Amino acid sequence: MELISHPALAHLHAPVHHVHPESPARLQKLHERFPGFATARPATRAEIERVHADDATDACTISGVPGHRVERITMSGLSLRVALASPPPSGPIPERVADYPQAGMFGALPAAAVYARHVDGLLLRHVRVHVAGDDPRPWLVTDDVGGLVIEAPLTG
Repeated sequence: MELISHPALAHLHAPVHHVHPESPARLQKLHERFPGFATARPATRAEIERVHADDATDACTISGVPGHRVERITMSGLSLRVALASPPPSGPIPERVADYPQAGMFGALPAAAVYARHVDGLLLRHVRVHVAGDDPRPWLVTDDVGGLVIEAPLTG
């Protein structure tokens, strides 16, 4: 299990970006970028906790790809202050399966704080969100997510 805990982040694009790397095209890009890379770790059982982010310009992204889902992700104790840099998207979010996974790869997102898709088992516990300005996006948007549990959201 991967554990990410206690980072304090400021003035960054996206506080959390967790994308499944196992599509063949992404694996090729990983091999090119990291020559010693042998195989992708399954994108499962990650716990992201006590993240404090100020002035993020985009939502956190948890995304698998068709046929390769992200599984059992827990995000707890997050405090996100978001000043979204782009307007809401005008159409569907592209899959971008062949691209190297990195923050911002999907363009504008439909969520202010957390965007999740192709996920089985997502627990959001004690997530505090403050969105600067009057952006109309909801704090959470999901697409093809099973097993979503939200405990004690704190928005405002």
